Parts: sequence; structure tokens; C-alpha cells
Amino acid sequence: SRDRGATWSQYIDILDGTDAGIIYFEQSVTQLADLRLLAVAWAYEEQTGQSRPNAYVISTDGEAAFSAPQSTDLQGETAKVLSLPDGRILSLYRRRDRPGLWANLSHLDGDTWVNLGEAPIWQGAVTGMLGQANTSDELGNLKLGYPSLVNLPGGDVFAAFWCCEDGLYNIRWVRIAIDS
Repeated sequence: SRDRGATWSQYIDILDGTDAGIIYFEQSVTQLADLRLLAVAWAYEEQTGQSRPNAYVISTDGEAAFSAPQSTDLQGETAKVLSLPDGRILSLYRRRDRPGLWANLSHLDGDTWVNLGEAPIWQGAVTGMLGQANTSDELGNLKLGYPSLVNLPGGDVFAAFWCCEDGLYNIRWVRIAIDS
């Protein structure tokens, strides 16, 4: 908005999978050290009702022009990303095939996503969009998600996410130490 939110005369499409039958849920955007914008999203194939590996795009101008979607190869949903001070990227996401909330450390080699390592952050039930029921039922049965991340002084990362444990919904937080 050019008038502090009073009107919204323009918008941009960060990820648009309409022609391919892909819905991009829960996009996450972070600014990289070189001032480009990186966006990551949960890629959901509407026809099959199944999630695909998380997709990413990069802004070439720091504003409105984004690249075509590419795969991170992360088997995740509800991925959120954070640019770390050293230029690497931390992603937190719910895996489709393993229980819990997972962290992935990666970097960009030019515009190519390179995965460096992955580890569980919190263990919970296997939960995801598997295409075995209608979409609204599967969404209603999810047991964790929507992590939020922030860099802390000293190099650690603070993350919060929602989860369901023994029928109770909670907001959990973790402090993540990033190895160099």
C-alpha cells in the first residue's frame, strides 16, 4: 500500500500454480543477505489431494518479480524460512512422512537450493495431507504446524509453533542452536 494501508491498489503473485493445479499454502518470505526475497510455500496438488515437496521462488528485483517455482526437495508442509546472519537458510516444517516438526539447514548457490542437513525439532504424531480423505477433513486432522522463527542475539533461533498433544492444543517454543 502506498498510503499506509488505507487502500490496496496493487498486489503481486509470489507463487501461482493455477495452471499446474498446484495450490501454494502458507507462504513464508525472508530477505536474504544480498537483499533478494526468498519465498517458500507448502505445495498442494489439488487433483490428487496430496502435498508435493515445498516450493521456493526468488525475487530478482527485491520487490515484485519472482522466479518460477522450484522444488526444495523438502517433504514438508507449512514450511517457514529464516535467513541466518551467515547467509544460510533455516526452514522449519511439518514432514509429510515422519512425525514431528523438522528443521533443515540450506543455502542458495546462485538461485539453486542446496540442502545441508535435516533434524527433528519436536516429536509428535505423523500428520499431513495424504490424499486419503477430503481436503477439509485432512486439514482438520492436522496435529502441528505454522512455526514462526526469529534470529536471537548470539546466533540462536527462537521458534514457536502450535501442536496437539493428547487432545490438547498448545503453543510450544524451542531455542535452536545453529552450528557453524
